[in-house]
Amino acid sequence: MAKKRKPAGTTRKQQPLGAHDEAQDQPRYPDPTPQSMAAMFRMYAKEIRKHLRSGRPDLAGLYNDYWEAVERWTELAKKHLKDCPAFTEMARPVPGNDWYESLTWLAAYCEHAAVVLEEAGRGSVNGSDIPTLTEDEEKVLKNLDDEYPRIRTQEQITAAVRITQKTVGRILKRLRDSGLACYPPDKKKGSVITSWGRDYVAKYLS
Repeated sequence: MAKKRKPAGTTRKQQPLGAHDEAQDQPRYPDPTPQSMAAMFRMYAKEIRKHLRSGRPDLAGLYNDYWEAVERWTELAKKHLKDCPAFTEMARPVPGNDWYESLTWLAAYCEHAAVVLEEAGRGSVNGSDIPTLTEDEEKVLKNLDDEYPRIRTQEQITAAVRITQKTVGRILKRLRDSGLACYPPDKKKGSVITSWGRDYVAKYLS
């Protein structure tokens, strides 16, 4: 016996998709962690510095592309990470359209964001672990903050804060161990303040 055919123009009634079904159709991704976010920031910093070394001509376009991507990841970190550490304001273009300098600042922002996130992942950035600084340590950290994003040598800091060079060396080691300062990228000489260091100055030393 032949099957009855449906009249032309009719279709099988679709069942409404419920919330549970929608959730099943969505891909499941692991929750972001401070370490995974830090790895992404480090990747951007490495790529930016690689482009700068290559002498790529379209620095303005390169800056805009990376700025949007880094801004998006900054907002993702703030949105998804529990107790996300504070981030400093993202590096805006340097006046005069110096795109090389602007990209250098953006790379530094990514590196410092990575340091802050790595420290957060190790549980070092929380209320109980906020370091108490001596008066001399505060002077050195403030000097790094005043000169940011310039790299400061031990000799330059010594001249600015009028503390012995040996003492400055010990202070810089403690600031690095605390996550408030770090070496410049790919270097073991000179110091720069980290994002957390800048937040520390703004909160406790201003």
